[in-house]
Amino acid sequence: MPKIDKEKRQRGKKHKKQKHEEPTPEEPLAGPSWIAPQPAVQELDQPFGAVDPDLKAYLRSVDLKLNEWRDTAWDVQLTEDELQGEKLFLDATVSELKEKELALATDPECSKIIERISHVVDHGARRGLLRALSGSYPTLVKHRFGSHVCQTFLKVAAESLHDEAMDDDTSKPGSESDTSIERLLVSAAKELLPVCPSMLSDLFAAHVLSDLLLILSARSWAEIEALREQASEWRTSKALLKIDLTLGKTKTRGRLLELLLPGLTSGKEPPPQVIAMFGSMARDKVASHAVETIVAHVSDSAFRVIWGNCLAPTLADLLNDPLANFSIATATSRLNESELLDLLKLPSETWAATVVKGRTGPLKALIDRTATLGALEAAVIQIVSKAFGAEKEPIDRAMLVKRILTLRPDEATEADSHIVDPDSQPSMYPNRFRAGGYGPKRSGRSNAPEPTVQGALILQSMLRLSDPHNTVICEGIDSMDVEARVSLSRSPIASRVLDAMIDSPAVPAKAKRKLISSFIGQYHILADDKLGSRVAENLYKAGDPFLREKVARSLFEHEQSLRQSIYGRFLLNHVNIPLLKRSPEEWKRAQAKSIQESASAASSTSGKRKRNGEEVEEVFQASKKR
Repeated sequence: MPKIDKEKRQRGKKHKKQKHEEPTPEEPLAGPSWIAPQPAVQELDQPFGAVDPDLKAYLRSVDLKLNEWRDTAWDVQLTEDELQGEKLFLDATVSELKEKELALATDPECSKIIERISHVVDHGARRGLLRALSGSYPTLVKHRFGSHVCQTFLKVAAESLHDEAMDDDTSKPGSESDTSIERLLVSAAKELLPVCPSMLSDLFAAHVLSDLLLILSARSWAEIEALREQASEWRTSKALLKIDLTLGKTKTRGRLLELLLPGLTSGKEPPPQVIAMFGSMARDKVASHAVETIVAHVSDSAFRVIWGNCLAPTLADLLNDPLANFSIATATSRLNESELLDLLKLPSETWAATVVKGRTGPLKALIDRTATLGALEAAVIQIVSKAFGAEKEPIDRAMLVKRILTLRPDEATEADSHIVDPDSQPSMYPNRFRAGGYGPKRSGRSNAPEPTVQGALILQSMLRLSDPHNTVICEGIDSMDVEARVSLSRSPIASRVLDAMIDSPAVPAKAKRKLISSFIGQYHILADDKLGSRVAENLYKAGDPFLREKVARSLFEHEQSLRQSIYGRFLLNHVNIPLLKRSPEEWKRAQAKSIQESASAASSTSGKRKRNGEEVEEVFQASKKR
């Protein structure tokens, strides 16, 4: 072994073992300079203090109970004691929330629970919840969670207006603890009035302001819900305009409209720039809704100025505009006989273009208005006929009805008499063809023209014209072949035309009898259809005892088959074939009594419908008297 020099055997320097070091996290990349840095933990905005943890736990248990009730609502029939127990539970819950509503409304979790509670309590508890917000609206409406609570409480309060007015046990409004909901809504509006300008531009408060304005202007939650479903960009301005044009003294109405469009309510010809501005608004996606409100609610004198200067000069363009045609349809419902001539003088090409483009609102409104006034009905029939191609070529009335129903003015649909192709359904007649005809099954029917809602509405409006102007539609339906008429009865859209012909008081009794008689021999087929069964019932109920007997006797051989049908049994319940077979005289007396009862029920129903329009106003007047 070779000898190694000691000098060359020197060791290297000793190094201490390094301890295991955790990797240092990488610093996040710096973002753009215009993004403000966010704190690591964002503090909750709770202007009325934090919610006690025990109260939060209690509300969670209440929320679980509400979920349980919701899941079993359709499966369990509750007894009177169980219903009373639910009411006591809700009353106890509302008592626990007393004097804590403001803190709960601004809590992320509890705010949602108290919103759900407000939907299931009675109007007395709703009044207490709404009262708890009084004095704090300016803060709540601008809060992320409090604004939603305000919206929900206002909604349920508006729903309870009718119940409160009809409740004889409502306390007197002089007591502070039992202030009516109407007074609380007015108080909320007065409280928010000073901060309205800032609410319009606030992310959360704008929605609360919009709902409150809708409640004050509409006075009906059904109307409020219809408005709320539309774009939020315009509903606030629309509600403000409606309040400006409908509420308050007559002399003070229209001030906001005058600020928006100076000179429009002066009764004189407005300046050219205002006329141009109005036309531009009618064509705008957002402002066109405000124009509809203006023409619907502005005073009569101002409406005449608007029609004569802003709308009539450019009718041809406005009718075919995708947005402005709605404003024209609304305005048409207020026209007098001389103003209707502006529409009737338009060339037939203009009306034909509205049909092709599917913008038939003004045409339907024109028919409805002439029917209401009882004037110019013959001219309207000519307009409709020309719009659907009767001017270019002579067509029979059945063909005109089909063209109107399908909105196909230039297509020759004579080649296919069937205009509907409903879905197939289980039937006791397996060999019949359900696409519109009956008998051997055929193919190649998928291209049959479909009825349209717009076309059906036009036909229904034409049936409300006075006799003999509605004859063109009555004769058109009567001249159809049996298969085409049966196919009408089995369409969810076209069947409404047959209903309108039966229900319209303007259609002569002779035409109705002819329609009922034309289906004899086909009632068993109508009755076995989901939609046709309803039409068969309406036709049967509209007949006199003689026609009813003819219909009933035509069903003798089909009685057993109809009883096995899921739809046919409904007609049989009205016909009562066993009684007719056993005692015809007794059956006739029963049918005569049924006709009298139907007539009295119809008269009482029409009275109720007439009162429905004034119902909300009566509610408010009754509440004011208390």
